Amino acid sequence: MAEERRISPAVVIGGGLLLGLGAALGVYALTRAAPPTPPPEGYVCPHCGAEFATEGELLAHIELEHPELPPEGIYCPYCGAGPFTTIDEANEHIKANHPGQPLLIHIEWT
Repeated sequence: MAEERRISPAVVIGGGLLLGLGAALGVYALTRAAPPTPPPEGYVCPHCGAEFATEGELLAHIELEHPELPPEGIYCPYCGAGPFTTIDEANEHIKANHPGQPLLIHIEWT
């Protein structure tokens, strides 16, 4: 007949204490982890990288410098440059940067 082995209750209790102690140390280590990152010292524009001290300044900059809709004006049909205030300005740009391309014309409806 096979010999029956018994485990001492002291070993079971001791092992349980070690597991409990290990878990407690793990939780303690998590609470002592690196402190949370501090708030940003400044705010950076995602479009151009300009830095501002407050969120309000950043939002004002984005609204002024990077509006969702392009400002009114005339834009180059070949590269999007602009806005130009007159068709003549736009045509000068086209002549200098897109030689051989058709120029813009001004049509007045009466």
